Amino acid sequence: MLANAYPKIDQQLDTLDVLSIDFETTGMDASRDHILSMGYVTITSGVIQLNTATHHYLNGNTSVSPDTAVINHIVPEMLTTGISPEAAFNALFHAMHNKILLAHGSIMEKRFTEQYLLKTFGLKGLPLLWIDTLSLEQYRTNSRNPVRDYRLSSIRKRYQLPDYNAHNALTDAISTAELYLAQLKSIFGNEPATLGHLYKCSQQTSGIFNIRSPY
Repeated sequence: MLANAYPKIDQQLDTLDVLSIDFETTGMDASRDHILSMGYVTITSGVIQLNTATHHYLNGNTSVSPDTAVINHIVPEMLTTGISPEAAFNALFHAMHNKILLAHGSIMEKRFTEQYLLKTFGLKGLPLLWIDTLSLEQYRTNSRNPVRDYRLSSIRKRYQLPDYNAHNALTDAISTAELYLAQLKSIFGNEPATLGHLYKCSQQTSGIFNIRSPY
């Protein structure tokens, strides 16, 4: 995934491939919680490539709390038919090759990916470039009000995007990809958009917002 040169900050966004990613997990602590499922899809030249859509259940943890199951509807029987965390991450890393990474509330996906790399390979601080649709929305609305609703489904409604069932990893990855394209249009209009400008917009603080609550 790091074989080629890092993209330049002045590169046009429409020349870069983006991988929209979502993880469903047993909790928010990457050091002790586990990934239950992952989904991802590629955006190329501003078009979501549905033929790249991928979803995996991970069989590395078959213990699911009732609270988690209520949110993501993942039960132990689903996990027993899944693939190993090693196989899932190998497939994900292959999909990441030469792509910018995208997530809604990317701190979750980032932390769990970093924890896997550290635990499995002893690698720390790889220069993976993440764009966060939650932070893009904070930038777009120019608001730091913690009461504001920044859930994926709520933001999509403000863009008049269709309702999807939340907390399925692939559905959320596709939902995030659609939101990202709508945000680009809102932020940049018909003006050329560069990676550097977008990355700066995406680095607003998102940690104070409740982004995973189903309510």
